[in-house]
Amino acid sequence: MSKGEYLWAPGEAPPLIQDHSLAKHEVLARYLRVYVDVLTTNPVIERLRLALVDGFAGGGVYQTQTGARHLGSPLQMVHAMQEAEAVASSKRTKKAFSLDVEYFFVEQKRRNLEVLEALLKIDPAAADLLAKDRLHVLQGSFDSLADDITRRIQGRGRNPRALFLLDQYGYSKVPLTTLRNILHRLPNAEILLTFATDWLIDYMSGKGGVSAERLQAMGLLDMAEQFDTLISHKEHRDPRWRRLVQSVLHQNLVEQTGARYFTPFFIVSPSAHREYWFVHLSRHSRARDEMTRLHWALENRFAHYGRNGLGMLGYDPREDVLLSGQEAFNFSVASSRGLVTRLADEIPRRLSALPGESVAFADFFDQICNETPATNEQILEVLAIVSREKVIEVFDAESGKRRAGGVRVKQSDRLRVSQQLRLFTSR
Repeated sequence: MSKGEYLWAPGEAPPLIQDHSLAKHEVLARYLRVYVDVLTTNPVIERLRLALVDGFAGGGVYQTQTGARHLGSPLQMVHAMQEAEAVASSKRTKKAFSLDVEYFFVEQKRRNLEVLEALLKIDPAAADLLAKDRLHVLQGSFDSLADDITRRIQGRGRNPRALFLLDQYGYSKVPLTTLRNILHRLPNAEILLTFATDWLIDYMSGKGGVSAERLQAMGLLDMAEQFDTLISHKEHRDPRWRRLVQSVLHQNLVEQTGARYFTPFFIVSPSAHREYWFVHLSRHSRARDEMTRLHWALENRFAHYGRNGLGMLGYDPREDVLLSGQEAFNFSVASSRGLVTRLADEIPRRLSALPGESVAFADFFDQICNETPATNEQILEVLAIVSREKVIEVFDAESGKRRAGGVRVKQSDRLRVSQQLRLFTSR
């Protein structure tokens, strides 16, 4: 199995796809279907306009370990949109629904591009999009074309929606300033970014030479000093460095891109020889929650190496997996049980530390969602438990009346720690 970059050539067999790429394609296709479903829930909506960008499109086809043909991300996008449009249309009886998607597939290598173009021309759905000028195949680096693509998406209307798949080879092909520009100019955009953390740490440790200019271009200049700790702890397949990199790297990634919400989880790939961080960036908590729900649905395909409650990205050597003997958080049933237990203890304490008498659940979720692998639904489950135990109190936002313990909390409900716990935590 090739350990390097995927390469294609006309007339030759496609490259063998690795486990981590299969996981990314599964996330992409399923998230796109969820994305459309969420945005078209209201049956009055007759049309959804969307732009999909694949910044590293490749040749568009692979072969699996069994020799089967597997479509790459460009056609994964096209076919997922076909399915999503059919589902949205089936839910409407009075009015027709149309999904207006414009695609931008970027590939730098000429031979890869030739294979992709030939593949798109023989796929019925893609060929139709090409004929209608709704699908654009662009040669060049994503970074050099990002500004023009963003401008074209802006021209599609007010507050256009877009999703960027940036499955870079390595870690340095997409400067964080480019991501910041996209999210600033397209507030409704979402980004799926691959980050090869192994290679970055090798580079920082001197194997590739340390260059302040290159780090600055990447938007990671202020990480150099912190990475000394990462380098000193790195041992291949040692969860300790993964936890450290997850803790440190997210600080720069979020601060430098302007993304308010993110899901920094590693792809679990037993056969891969590198570690990949597959991060979702957006400016909306609902988008973050939908992506987190997908990670739970894809049990054991993703993991994170931090805590399983709040503060998941913090690093505490007392909770190091090498010292505690605990396994990485892998979105399993066991992980879920541990998550609920820990949140039942931590959420009331967090509520007690907030200013004011009470807080709306929706606002509270926005505050904590980046800190936990829990979904909105899982946090509601925890709140039902602690309200039944009279640890917290739930009030109806309109009437101000206290609701019965153990009831399902509504997004508009207000939460307050019980007076007994507030006195305890204030000591």
